Amino acid sequence: MEILSKHIAGLLQHHDCVIIPRLGGFVVRQNEAKLSQDDYLLIPPQRVVGFNANLSHNDGLLAESLMKEFDIDFQEAVLRIENETDRIIGILKNQGFFIMNEVGELKLDAEGRIEFFPQKSILLNSWNYALPETKIIPYSELEQNYKALKQSLAREKDVIYISVNKRLLKNIASVAAIILMILCVSFPLDYDIDSSHVHAAMFPVYSSAPSGKIHNEDKKAIVKATVAKKSLKDEKINAKSFMENPSLQNKVSQRSYYIIVGSFPSKDLAEKHLKILKQKNIQTSGIIEKEGRVRLYAAKYVSKVEAEKELSSYKTALDCKDAWIFSCK
Repeated sequence: MEILSKHIAGLLQHHDCVIIPRLGGFVVRQNEAKLSQDDYLLIPPQRVVGFNANLSHNDGLLAESLMKEFDIDFQEAVLRIENETDRIIGILKNQGFFIMNEVGELKLDAEGRIEFFPQKSILLNSWNYALPETKIIPYSELEQNYKALKQSLAREKDVIYISVNKRLLKNIASVAAIILMILCVSFPLDYDIDSSHVHAAMFPVYSSAPSGKIHNEDKKAIVKATVAKKSLKDEKINAKSFMENPSLQNKVSQRSYYIIVGSFPSKDLAEKHLKILKQKNIQTSGIIEKEGRVRLYAAKYVSKVEAEKELSSYKTALDCKDAWIFSCK
């Protein structure tokens, strides 16, 4: 059971150094606010966490935090820290890395030394000052954008937009096709001219084709009119079915619920741990990037109730007591 991560993350908010006896100390460095001249990015003050393996003595800070939460004495707190330290060292030797949620990742290099990769955390970085990184647009660029917008608006004044209803056009096309079909049936175009019936009039008089004869052009017109009428009818039925069926409407804006087992500073690091989950036969695992964060999930659900039901089983199976549920569309 990992009991140290949340205590260390909490202590680093108010202290510049937190030590795990026999393992090392997490040291906070304060970075001042600065402006990047390359991309005009204003970076607020930050608390950056590092790791020093030489700081291994017990300063009592971590033990005091455990005493307050679990209502235990100092000796019991020290014993729990030692047991957890032994477990972390064992995992480092067997797997080569150990993830501390909301703190970062410990790794062993080729020479057996411990390296630390801090995690972007709300508790430790710029959000601790309620200020995100902000893009500053130079005045010259704003002036150019304003001129371009002004020219675009001037051109739009000379353009007349006519709103057309697509459904109305379909109805008109269907009616026109039906009228054309009726005209073609009533007055066949395959007629013969009888010169004996031509008079001095505005139009010549033609003899009608034999009754009951429908030509190929007439058949095509009938088929087109029938298809257009059926398409319009099907569209009305589909729209009515969508409005009367809540399940169809829910599919349009379906939320997903993820069981998160780790957060990482980069996608490459997340993919390395995804391979480990796949090797453990967690085939439902994957990576989700949202709001500037790279998260590793063990499973994905469309029901919040189902995700909450399976959360405890993944905590036990993966020995990850800090797993939690993240939802998004």
